[in-house]
Amino acid sequence: MPPTYSLGTPTIPSFPDWERRTPAGLEELAELVRQAASSRTPVYPIGGGTSLMYGGRPRGAGWAVSLQQLCRVVDYPARDLTITVEAGLPVADLQALLAQQGQRWAVDVPQPDRATVGGLVACNLSGPRRFAYGSVGESVLAATAVDGQGMIFSAGARVVKNAAGYNLCRLLAGSVGTLAVLAQLTLRVQPLPETTAFVVARLEDWDRTERVLAWLMQGRVLPTALELAAGPAWAADPLLGPLRPPAKGWLLVGLEGSAKQVAWQLAEIQSAWRQEGLREVQTFGPPQAELLWRRLTEFPVLPGWDDAEANGLPPSRPVSSRLQEERFLVAQASLLPGRVVGLVSRWLKMDAGVSVLAHAGHGSLIGYFPLSAMDGRRCIRELIFPSVEDQGGYAQVLLAPTDVPFAPTDLWSRSPAADPLMQALKRQFDPYGILNPGRWGFGVQ
Repeated sequence: MPPTYSLGTPTIPSFPDWERRTPAGLEELAELVRQAASSRTPVYPIGGGTSLMYGGRPRGAGWAVSLQQLCRVVDYPARDLTITVEAGLPVADLQALLAQQGQRWAVDVPQPDRATVGGLVACNLSGPRRFAYGSVGESVLAATAVDGQGMIFSAGARVVKNAAGYNLCRLLAGSVGTLAVLAQLTLRVQPLPETTAFVVARLEDWDRTERVLAWLMQGRVLPTALELAAGPAWAADPLLGPLRPPAKGWLLVGLEGSAKQVAWQLAEIQSAWRQEGLREVQTFGPPQAELLWRRLTEFPVLPGWDDAEANGLPPSRPVSSRLQEERFLVAQASLLPGRVVGLVSRWLKMDAGVSVLAHAGHGSLIGYFPLSAMDGRRCIRELIFPSVEDQGGYAQVLLAPTDVPFAPTDLWSRSPAADPLMQALKRQFDPYGILNPGRWGFGVQ
């Protein structure tokens, strides 16, 4: 088991030689980073600790900088549909506050009771609702952060319509804390929907699946999510039921809105699917639909349900234990939506143990790849990355066993032509290379 340290209530994985620091506010955070820059001490920003295994592996002794005390709500003009909060605020606490005003941050968050707002933005991992509401980064209107020299800077504006200057908020989203430590964020929020539902079809034909998806994206109905699920993790789902040959997977369409809107869309989809010849169609309303949303949201960090998860309880084992014991890695691909079905089919043919969840509406796939018969680096460089790059897409490794010898550059597919630009950005924001060393995948640490 890796070393651990306590962050509030949860105990989270850590790494050797980390010294914990907990700044009480923005100025204290900036001073801490200035000290680290002066002594060339690595700084590892920590939110809720739910994504420490994401990206390259931390390198060298340093300070684990917990943002748990930066958890205030700074401003909440509810009528403007914006809220400004500090980065260490747990997402569940944010959603509970917004719900009091009939609002929500329309993002999908695994482990929301632990995940923090800043950590989610730093990783920029979006889920099924991205099809309707955009990525996590697109919901960020403004940010205040501390760069690698301890300088405080702000970007964006606390208004929904703002197109002035370069969008540094989008740059920081997904940078995994390697360019700056996020301290404060202004978010665009949405009204809570009145109800939600899923309509689900068992798929037997990839060509038919492409036609159905094309119809769903033409605009007559407005789904919140378009999902394709296939592989062993979905073969005996406790809610959807068994998936037996010749079935290839599930098509799940998530709907949200007023009761009248959702009912109309359900009827439209069911009618169109009958004409297309889809025979095995199920519909789910609350509370089963809420369980499906959770299932789709948690898939990147939980490869399948055990009995506890099937009953809506917390997972019995952390993903780090599963990675080590079950020997798999988790990869993500981004490509044009029209090429999603082909890539799903190609991934499933690589190994009988591969499981896939595709956010088909916006061209993102999550895949679980067993390593029982494959070397981890070979699996990535010879199988996963080429399959995505052949389709003009981009791939990255989200999670992998800690004993697989990856270099940071192994974890992202990229164009060599982009490296100089990425390296220049890193030097501008973090000239001493102290922010999250080891996690950056472009050769500058």
